[in-house]
Amino acid sequence: MDDWQIMQSLARLVGWIFIPPFATFVLQALWYKLKSNYQHNNYNNNNNDSRSTQTIPPLKGSPRYTLAYNRILCGVIVLYLVYHLLDVCRSFGPTHYDVLGLQFHDFTHQQLKRNSRRASMQYHPNKAGPEGTDAFVNLRAGHDILVNPVLRHAYDRFGSSVLRCTHCITTKDYLDNGLSTVAVLYAITFIVLILMSVFRWVSFGRYWRFILLAAMSGLELTIVLSPKPLQVMMAWLMPYWVTFEKITLLNHVYLAVSIALYKVGPILTPWHADNNNNNNNNNNSSSSSSSSDSAYSEKTKKETIRKQLKRLEELMNTSSKQPTK
Repeated sequence: MDDWQIMQSLARLVGWIFIPPFATFVLQALWYKLKSNYQHNNYNNNNNDSRSTQTIPPLKGSPRYTLAYNRILCGVIVLYLVYHLLDVCRSFGPTHYDVLGLQFHDFTHQQLKRNSRRASMQYHPNKAGPEGTDAFVNLRAGHDILVNPVLRHAYDRFGSSVLRCTHCITTKDYLDNGLSTVAVLYAITFIVLILMSVFRWVSFGRYWRFILLAAMSGLELTIVLSPKPLQVMMAWLMPYWVTFEKITLLNHVYLAVSIALYKVGPILTPWHADNNNNNNNNNNSSSSSSSSDSAYSEKTKKETIRKQLKRLEELMNTSSKQPTK
């Protein structure tokens, strides 16, 4: 994963944090505005009809407002999830297979040689001019990678970034280098999940997140260590995608679904959120029992004085209303 891909991933993560709530707020305000205008026009047109009434938009924080907000938020998250995955697929640039007009894991050495020679003649600087220099260099690099079994094995699983390793010679060297980078990313993700659970930043699904992370890491390790590309998975959807593209998409699916469930989960399972809130309230009450007792005693004294004053006032009013002899 190069620097540009890392920046794109961070931008998508920031988008998941801010865009769905903001879009939900705007859509809800727009919906209430349009509904209010429609009912106002309908009320003016039927002002003689006593049955024509206007519905006042619910106040922010009320049950009606919260219910409408949650419904809109669920729809926005589903749409943003689809957009996120489509944007990831669109962000993939042409691979060396695409440049040479080959199908991933379905070509012969003769096809590679023939397509490389044809493309080199087409984009040679002597024929295409200075404009074809970059394309010609990319073609030669792609040919050198695909014709070399070691480089091709590393490129298929980790992309072009792993080929920057200067000390890597054998297949094992490239695997160790690529897996070390992947292990660092998973370790960072694991630490973040630990911190989120310890400080209770996320109360919903604290445990199944670790299960999903373990499943995703095991799946990626299986794909990388497999001697041949696993064409069984997603073969009907993207049969000619390179292995590292499939892994990248799976990582984004894991990240997007995890964030989406974190936002939608408490809405779809309100009883779970209520239990967490009750547990938090019980913990807070037990930790501050001494201060609560003192505050309760002070509150009781004030309540007793207030009742006595109220009773005295009632007696005075009663005595003033009695007729004098």
